[in-house]
Amino acid sequence: MSRGTLEKPVKLAIVGCGAIAEHGHLPALAHCPAVEATLLVDRDEARAQKLADQYQVPNVSTTTDNVDNVADAAVIALPPALHATMAVELMSRGIHVLVEKPMAMSSEACDQMIAAAKQHNATLAIGLVRRFRWAYRYAKQVIDDGILGPVQSVTVREGGVFDWPVATPFFLTKQGAGGGVLADAGAHVLDALLWWFGDATSIEYRDDDFGGVEADCELDLAFEHDTTAHVELSRTRAMPNTTVFHGERGVLTIAAFTNDVELKLHNRSSTTPFALTGNLQSMADDTPQPHENIMADQLVDFARAIQQSGHPVVSGEEGRRSVALIEACYAQRKRLEHAWVAEGVSLPSVEPTMSTPTTN
Repeated sequence: MSRGTLEKPVKLAIVGCGAIAEHGHLPALAHCPAVEATLLVDRDEARAQKLADQYQVPNVSTTTDNVDNVADAAVIALPPALHATMAVELMSRGIHVLVEKPMAMSSEACDQMIAAAKQHNATLAIGLVRRFRWAYRYAKQVIDDGILGPVQSVTVREGGVFDWPVATPFFLTKQGAGGGVLADAGAHVLDALLWWFGDATSIEYRDDDFGGVEADCELDLAFEHDTTAHVELSRTRAMPNTTVFHGERGVLTIAAFTNDVELKLHNRSSTTPFALTGNLQSMADDTPQPHENIMADQLVDFARAIQQSGHPVVSGEEGRRSVALIEACYAQRKRLEHAWVAEGVSLPSVEPTMSTPTTN
């Protein structure tokens, strides 16, 4: 994706200076002349100032009161519990918003955000960045072009021991995060499945929530055209971090965090990403895609949607779909049985007590 300068750089506030701002949005700015960061907002002013000094951002604040004066748009990198309120407030003041995933804590809150965007003519984009990863786009093209034939089944196994460098413990609370691994990594996984195959027609969901947030979960989904998906997500153990598509004509495997692709069609196989002809071949011209480049592509897409009055790759309506599916899973939750938990044993609730967090 070209990241050339648009009519003029979009002036951007980043609201929430947690891990995703520090390790995602701010490093992406060096690859994104279409966007200029002008303000960092965080309740921890010292943290905001440290990052502002590091990335040469001219303004810091502990509130969003001054956003209108220095920015055209904002990235909302707060805990999910705060997404909807902050997005609606900023859009009502004419600020375009890119909201980190998951879009909100409920589909009802998503609807409020979508309505506010329409009412105030604001661009609303959702930070489901795997839509910008070439391996995921490759899979979308393979499916849409029928290269695998009808896709019969998909297996997603993703996770590892939790080590994301969070600035606050909101990830460990339903109050701040809305859920555990499903609401977190699952937002990306479910968004990709919905993008590739459309709405799910049936759901079976299991997790190990004992009163806090789930660390492991499994779900089985069915889609139209007899496609099924089995998903395993974990914060406690190493997983292959792959998505495997089994089709009538072959098997496609993509990696979650790299652009490694293996496509096997009958007696022909390819382990080189984007090795096919036609529309797929154009992807071969791209260079390796580190995380900050993916984040930069997302920011460019956001800036273009603002300046050209278009739609971002992941609109509010698209972001809502994964939230609604996460809601449906939690509504019919069943216990995921672990071998190390004796049958009939009830474990105590372990929900930590903390004030509402304001950084991601």
